[in-house]
Amino acid sequence: MWQRRSRWQALQALYRSTASKLECHRARTVNTHLKGDDRGISTMKSTDTHAIHRDEQGLLTIRLTCGKRHNALSKPILQELQDILEQCASSHAPEESSDPVQNGDVRAILLEATGPTFSSGHDFRDFQGASQHEQREVLQICGNVNKLLTRVPQVSVAAVTGNCLAGGAQLAASCDLLLAERESARFCFPGVRLGGFCHTPAVPLVQRVGARKALEMTVLAREIDADEAFRIGLANLVVPRAEWRVTVDEMMAQLVAGFNKSVADGKRTLYAQAAARSLDEKYEIATEAMVDSKSTQNVSSAL
Repeated sequence: MWQRRSRWQALQALYRSTASKLECHRARTVNTHLKGDDRGISTMKSTDTHAIHRDEQGLLTIRLTCGKRHNALSKPILQELQDILEQCASSHAPEESSDPVQNGDVRAILLEATGPTFSSGHDFRDFQGASQHEQREVLQICGNVNKLLTRVPQVSVAAVTGNCLAGGAQLAASCDLLLAERESARFCFPGVRLGGFCHTPAVPLVQRVGARKALEMTVLAREIDADEAFRIGLANLVVPRAEWRVTVDEMMAQLVAGFNKSVADGKRTLYAQAAARSLDEKYEIATEAMVDSKSTQNVSSAL
């Protein structure tokens, strides 16, 4: 038990040390442009570790706010994320983008953080002295959260500023789209530095960058910046700090305004055909979706 506790404590210390070292090298890049409710967002819930908001247009914002602990992902945080994402997954997309927003509607999901670390990953206090069953339970909840970010009908976006490590990088990579601030965003999977391995964080990483690049990143535990993250396909867009808030807000506004059943069906179909093994299967999935799609009828009518 002592050895197990020491190992988890050492891992926690490693991730904190990694985040702290990156922060020291980039002391001037601390993210100061998040101002809580400065965009007219009504608060659903706010704690000392995270805040969840939904505005009148249907934008759901999940914000990690415990910078002093490097936005570590504790079991209570993961459980709450799982609960709210399950609600999103069970919701129905509007037939038309112009349909009025109903009470509780979510039309896009934004994941962001305050402080110099987006997230250092798991809070290893959840693993200290825990049984294998208890450890597995935390990891299963974490896995559910990451799977839901892809499976919800809404488009999920990670807006990454600062250090994005291990399970934090897993969370960001699991979102449909990933934006990275050029000056501060850094990505690293540091498990091997203490004799471990980032097993679960590697799952979405492989999906984004391929197995060989993911293996390189996990066995070398090398930090990459925003531009390299874009080059290898981990990030969709790199944004300078001066344009960050405007770019994030404009993208989310576009996703909210355009969300409807066709978008939800399109997202689901795209991932389904991407997961299919053969080219024939891919076209079969896409063809059936195209035939059933209301958007195809709308385009035909418009033409």
